[in-house]
Amino acid sequence: MDQTYYQVIKACADVYKAKYHIEVPIVACNEACILKLFIDDSSHLIIGSFEIDEDLKAIVKSQGYTLNTEPLAYSAIVGLSATQQSFNLTKNNTYFILNQEQNINKWIQQFSLENTFGLNNIDSLFTRLLVEKKAIGLVNLVSLNQYKNEFGWEGKDSLSILAIENDSEEVFPNSVDIAKGNYKYYMPICFLFKKESIGHEARFLKFLFQRDGQKILHKEGLVPLLNFERNIEISRE
Repeated sequence: MDQTYYQVIKACADVYKAKYHIEVPIVACNEACILKLFIDDSSHLIIGSFEIDEDLKAIVKSQGYTLNTEPLAYSAIVGLSATQQSFNLTKNNTYFILNQEQNINKWIQQFSLENTFGLNNIDSLFTRLLVEKKAIGLVNLVSLNQYKNEFGWEGKDSLSILAIENDSEEVFPNSVDIAKGNYKYYMPICFLFKKESIGHEARFLKFLFQRDGQKILHKEGLVPLLNFERNIEISRE
């Protein structure tokens, strides 16, 4: 499990355990660690914001497995600022990001942004944005939601969630627009499994795609699929 999304999936696993009396052991670590566990056959199912390239497919295939992947939900990157401005990633702004968020770091690499500084927690991010009012903070919607659930959002009167412009219209990071792709700063949260080794994890996957699972994902800050009633067929062939 990606570290950023550990609490989200753990919340689903807790409800799953209460409902079916089956515990799902979850390991949280960075992507490199997760993929190593996956390739070494010590895990059957991984969930995170990684991208599946041909090299990974080849490595898994070389060990006799078939790799399967599909989006489970979506995670948005939210722009925050002390001033109202449009959120479009360019090299002309100063950005503050949370160091631990792999999702955002990927966007930073993709856009080759200059003047980007890492911070260790959201409190530091809020403070920094109030000092440098023209700066933009980039935060994962999941992290922001978890923070608000635990501490409340004291900076909400001073900081604004920024909209992006899409076809001359302002689009905010809401569930419908993210799921439809209208809000462009988002990544799919995918699951991967080795088809030949999937076991009890298959039932947990089905739970994640059903109404109860998708409601939990939404509550924890992920964006559920619009058509989330899913009958997943998992084969050992």
